[in-house]
Amino acid sequence: MILFVDESGQDHRQSPYEVLGGVAVPQADLWPLITSCRTLFWKHYGDAELASRAEIKANKILSKRRLAQSSGEHIPDDERRELVQQFFKVNREHGQPRRHHFRAHAQSCRLLALDLLKACREHSCRVLAVMVNPAAPPQHDSSLRADYVALFSRLYECVPRHVSQRAIVVHDEREDAECHRLANQLYAYYLTSDTHIPDRIVPEPLFVKSHLTLGITLADVVAYVLAWGFRHAAVLTRDYRPDLAEFAEVIREINGIPKDPPEDLENFGIVYVENLADVGRWSRGTKTSG
Repeated sequence: MILFVDESGQDHRQSPYEVLGGVAVPQADLWPLITSCRTLFWKHYGDAELASRAEIKANKILSKRRLAQSSGEHIPDDERRELVQQFFKVNREHGQPRRHHFRAHAQSCRLLALDLLKACREHSCRVLAVMVNPAAPPQHDSSLRADYVALFSRLYECVPRHVSQRAIVVHDEREDAECHRLANQLYAYYLTSDTHIPDRIVPEPLFVKSHLTLGITLADVVAYVLAWGFRHAAVLTRDYRPDLAEFAEVIREINGIPKDPPEDLENFGIVYVENLADVGRWSRGTKTSG
């Protein structure tokens, strides 16, 4: 299994929650998922190169303004692809797109994000994430934060015991110093404090550039929707955007969360954290302690 991880809301600006998490993909489903998603880029943009230059980021394609622009009569796929290509061409030539160009592009953004989530649902993926109260006190830089411990714990539970291959984690790239710091924190923690986890997971993330890695694009969409629009648990009480409800509904379906919101979501792969120092809550302890 491969877990693609991204973050949302860590800038402590307006996001209702901070989110660490993404999409766990069984290795057998990874290539079918990739091919499905590549087809979706063509379906909604008509040109994969145009989409790559646009750098698909959830905070852009799912912004309030973009989703508002997508309203109105649905534009058929063929017509919309042509308008989207015109939209990019006009922008590239520093022209001014017209209203129908903006609507076509906005509809493609909305439908692409929705279909990417549906592709995850159809290819046996699971959303694994940690939602953090933004008022949580900051954790000391030298210690591994509870959101990482909780995330690795959820991934551990998803890996069958009889499988010989360990799961790997693919993380959105950060500054080099931050990557080194996180890798060192994970190594120290899982070497001494939670030594059961490495039996099923390699606790050493592979850091990749988000705009070059499809799995990180999926994780980015998931993290953004969780932060701004997902409230399928009694513990999640902060404001949300109703225009993201259809995306949150697909995430609910992916993880099999009941329509009647449970008290919390930990048994469904999503953890809520109020204290980033509370690492012991998810630690399994050392092997010597059983």
